[in-house]
Amino acid sequence: MIIINPQLLAAFLAAFFMPDATAEAPRWHAQAFLCPVLTPSKCVILDDTRGPYGSEEACQARAREMIRHAITWTGPVVRAGTRCSRNGQQEQERAT
Repeated sequence: MIIINPQLLAAFLAAFFMPDATAEAPRWHAQAFLCPVLTPSKCVILDDTRGPYGSEEACQARAREMIRHAITWTGPVVRAGTRCSRNGQQEQERAT
């Protein structure tokens, strides 16, 4: 005979068969790019591994933080920019 815990069964059913309320909320993914002065034709694209973020502003702040950190090991840059995509779709690119 198998004994099933009713609370465990309810949690299982809720997790797998009820719609997720956060699935429809926009999730922003950050990217940054920069082109070092020493190798301007070899630009670097950085993908964020911390996100996704709940707002575009938070995403842009993270992308700028990524650039500031990357400049410490690449040195001066010719061009740098950020890109935030909502739910995996490209939305906006900003040069800094």
